[in-house]
Amino acid sequence: MAIKIYDTGQPWLEQYSFNNETNGELVWVNTETPMPCHVMQTATLVTNGFAYTISGNLQNELDSSGTYIFQAPINTDGTLGTWSEYVHRFPTHYAWGQVCSTGAVCYVMGGHEIGSSQYYSSPIYKTPILADGSIGAFSTDVLANPLDAEHISPVLFKGRMIVSGGNYGASAGLERISCFAVDISQTGEFSGTFSAQANLPQAQTRHKMFPLGDDLYLISGTSGGVDLTTIYRAALNESWNITGWIDTGLTLSGTTEHVVTTGSSVYAFKLDSTVWAAQVVNDELQAFSDVSGNFTALGPTSTAMFITSSRIFCIYDLLTWWFEKNVISAPFIGGLNNYLDSSYSYLPHFWTNFSGQTEIIE
Repeated sequence: MAIKIYDTGQPWLEQYSFNNETNGELVWVNTETPMPCHVMQTATLVTNGFAYTISGNLQNELDSSGTYIFQAPINTDGTLGTWSEYVHRFPTHYAWGQVCSTGAVCYVMGGHEIGSSQYYSSPIYKTPILADGSIGAFSTDVLANPLDAEHISPVLFKGRMIVSGGNYGASAGLERISCFAVDISQTGEFSGTFSAQANLPQAQTRHKMFPLGDDLYLISGTSGGVDLTTIYRAALNESWNITGWIDTGLTLSGTTEHVVTTGSSVYAFKLDSTVWAAQVVNDELQAFSDVSGNFTALGPTSTAMFITSSRIFCIYDLLTWWFEKNVISAPFIGGLNNYLDSSYSYLPHFWTNFSGQTEIIE
């Protein structure tokens, strides 16, 4: 059986994909698939047939538990069907969760439990992703979040999950500087334990790491209540361990909520509802410029974004501090991640280090 494998570790985090066509301003429209209730601070997952939102801060149309998981089918053209309550719920009322999917397993971590006296949550929750795109019940993994923090940055890169930074309290100055990595097995599960990598250049939270070919980049977040602006590239040894961080000479101000990488551009979605893009030339990142277009006019500030085979979706998080339920989207074509094609595998390539797409015959 021919299985297409991508050794760049995609889809990482919220299932972003490389493509060679989308490289300019994104034109956003309101969709006809609003959420069943008002929601903010939710996490998102895309499988080979469905989009999911996982827990978050929900308004009280349903009940106050906040543990709901919602599911929407992905149509053959990449648009969404109607959202509905999923059969399983999340184990706890969980906000700001970070999703990292290996294709076979969905991990959720780096958030905090609403109502808990502890500002952050150390467990890592997981669920199997089944062949038909459905997910099982969530359970607690044997490994805990080694950062004991929220707003961490988890990413899949070269057959490993890397986590870094985050904050362990509500006050400025309570940020982590550490970075850890754990191997991912061929079944998509953790293999072994988290090992320490080189510390971040500065303790920080709400930062973003993202792969670009054989490189791993870091868009700095905030530290001590101050916005950091430097963009770094990881120094990697032959085993893909991080040995340091190299200043690229590039900068980007403000808190980045999402990073979307295409074959020719990197998009940064900011907390202030602006969108910035940088060209990729010879696999190297160039300077960012503002390509917000009508995204700012629509006004979403969102922790929930995901990509299907034809569109990028954004679930409104809050607008002037009110919970929202609208979903907007923009055309996003040419992606390699076709979630409706069961012949594709989204596990990272574990056995070789060459770049790009390959086929393995089993």
